Amino acid sequence: MDGNEYTYATSLYTIAYAIMQVPSTLTVQRVRPALWLMLMEIGWGIWTIAQAGMHSTKQLYAFRFLVGLFESSLSPVMVYLIGSWYTKTEMAKRMALFMMTAPVGTAFSGYLQAAVYNNLDGAHGIEGWRWLYIVTGCMTLPVGIATYFFIPDTPDTATAWFLTTEERALAVERVRKAGTAPPAPVTLRTFVKIMTRWRWYAFVLSYVVCASYLQASIFKCSFFGIWLKSEGYSVAQRNVIPSATWLISGFATVLWGFLSDYTGSRFSFVVIPLLIGLLPNGILAFWPEGVKIKMFTFIAKLIIKYLHVGICKYLLKETVDWVTTEKKTC
Repeated sequence: MDGNEYTYATSLYTIAYAIMQVPSTLTVQRVRPALWLMLMEIGWGIWTIAQAGMHSTKQLYAFRFLVGLFESSLSPVMVYLIGSWYTKTEMAKRMALFMMTAPVGTAFSGYLQAAVYNNLDGAHGIEGWRWLYIVTGCMTLPVGIATYFFIPDTPDTATAWFLTTEERALAVERVRKAGTAPPAPVTLRTFVKIMTRWRWYAFVLSYVVCASYLQASIFKCSFFGIWLKSEGYSVAQRNVIPSATWLISGFATVLWGFLSDYTGSRFSFVVIPLLIGLLPNGILAFWPEGVKIKMFTFIAKLIIKYLHVGICKYLLKETVDWVTTEKKTC
């Protein structure tokens, strides 16, 4: 890859990811979330495997767009489901546990990718990087199928085999007592009501700031591997070095969510990581001399990257509830 081709591929993935989130969230209002997620996860796995056969940059662009399209449903639909099952005093830690899967999954994938590349590179005449797509895609497919059987949908529509009638009734009773309304179709009236409330725009503006920080972190963390390559680190080292840091990030993300629920504070637990993030962002912006300072900065970015995201997603759910019920719920 040359020049800005990596940036173009990442941008196309992000565009597809953004395009599909709203349709996916609307779809699960009418289709069982378990069924929709299964279909999207299987598609995600298929297009991941397909990337093993690409031979040009144009094919890479197309595959990354399709992967982003199918991957995009997971996060918004899971936020919708978590918001349906838990009360506001339980929500931040649950969102944090969900967000923890990103850094922890990345950590284990680093070791997995190193093992796949070292042991399968050249096997059956297939290059190691192609095996990475094949193996990870094959792992995704059974998980996608399992989604249909283990996602319980919402408390009002749950038909999961592992929940008794009494447990379903208890789930509905808990969220009703907490003030959570039953799922309702999104109508034109609901849309207009949300779009004419100042609280919605205040949240969107603040979320754009948080998302911009996260997106900048994602690009910087992605360039971590490129920088390691430029410093002469091997393929295995470029996969393994960030992995331990991702594990620390996962633990810190969960701890942050628990502390937010324990203290009842949301604002400070969103703002503090953003302020701390100014330091590594500033260092990377000036790009100082020395390998150690750059290594420290990239690692710091990895650790704090997801701290506030789970809480922001919780606040999204609370903001919508607040706007549609015309009362403050957080």
